[in-house]
Amino acid sequence: MVCITICQMKTKTNIKGTEKMNWKEKDRIRKTELKNESHKDENGVWRYNSNDHVPPSEVLECWGLDKETMELCNQARENDTQKFLAKYRKQMENHVPSDKEMFEMQAAFGKGAQVVNVLTGKKIQL
Repeated sequence: MVCITICQMKTKTNIKGTEKMNWKEKDRIRKTELKNESHKDENGVWRYNSNDHVPPSEVLECWGLDKETMELCNQARENDTQKFLAKYRKQMENHVPSDKEMFEMQAAFGKGAQVVNVLTGKKIQL
């Protein structure tokens, strides 16, 4: 999820003078640029403008945030994740896999296998 979030952000890929830089330095520059596409919410938590998610700690570290702000952002990200997982588990309580989902699971795991949703704990016998 982190990679998707970072990769989907619009970043400048043609930074003048970066042609001879190694990938780590280019990555650091890209992460630093993401601050321009972010905002501080009313609680002082940094969030991406595009999806209101808290950036990963690796990105926040590139921004040179103080320890208190880092902890605040990390806690907000954890709270957001827990809310998301609770919502997902609630939505999946009565979910019955469609024929297509069953076909795809059988193709991936084999007929007769037991598949477990690691987020809900729900088991499905194929």
